Amino acid sequence: MKLSTINTALKPLNATGDRKRAPIEALHFMSSVGFEAADINLCISIGENGYLKDEDWKQTVEEIGRTAKECNIEISQSHLPFYNFAAPGCENLEFRAQMFSRSIEASAILGVKWAVFHTGNASDAVLSVKESKRRTLEYILPYFEKASKLGVGIAIENLFIPEYLHNTHRYCSNVEDVIDLVDTLGEGAGVCWDFGHANLNGDDQSDSLREVGKRLKVIHVHDNNSSHDDHAAPYMGRTTVKWEEVLPTLHEIGYEGNFNFEVSATKVPRELHKSFAEYLIETGKYMISQIK
Repeated sequence: MKLSTINTALKPLNATGDRKRAPIEALHFMSSVGFEAADINLCISIGENGYLKDEDWKQTVEEIGRTAKECNIEISQSHLPFYNFAAPGCENLEFRAQMFSRSIEASAILGVKWAVFHTGNASDAVLSVKESKRRTLEYILPYFEKASKLGVGIAIENLFIPEYLHNTHRYCSNVEDVIDLVDTLGEGAGVCWDFGHANLNGDDQSDSLREVGKRLKVIHVHDNNSSHDDHAAPYMGRTTVKWEEVLPTLHEIGYEGNFNFEVSATKVPRELHKSFAEYLIETGKYMISQIK
């Protein structure tokens, strides 16, 4: 089990600010502090700074891949762009779909085993799990087939219920939805378990993980206070994930993936990022010891 983190979490002290160089600089920095693997964040491809919209996007991705090999960093997982494609009137859908497709190609170029996907929610029928599933399958199936041909698995992430839904259902905010969708997709589909999201929903995460079982392929490790999706580092402040219970459960179900942090360091001064990264390294080592 290798220690991993999402590439956009940490900022090197000597960062140039070049959007194409950012992931490359991040990989060098991650390697220097002791990370062995990376989660490549492709969500930013649909934003203003997304390099996948450039004509030379493949060359940029190939350079990222070469850098990872030079740094001895395994790029084992990625995060695909997310937006609610199942909502009526979803804006810029054609552009977003193009970036989504490129993200799958980029994942394949980088040797990613599992690309993480957020399902859509039929916001005009929030109580209809069936309709949300239908629209999600309609959207993802062509990409799922493409990913399968390229050797990339699709990992369905468990989501949380945002305040604007007023505690009504959100598709794949519970373990039953996630398992059902993965089993419907079949071979090439797996589960990405997000501990922070499950904590917001008040899940018994050990029971949920036992239900997921061998479907679990990747994890998003972060914490919160049960109220906001803070993406906080574990054990900090008043965070409430019961790590002493859930970590041994990963061993119990035979989880074989990497230990991947998805924490936010946006408020950490750049000058402290090295110290923060070193804290994550030591925290990750401790948490892995609790799994074993």
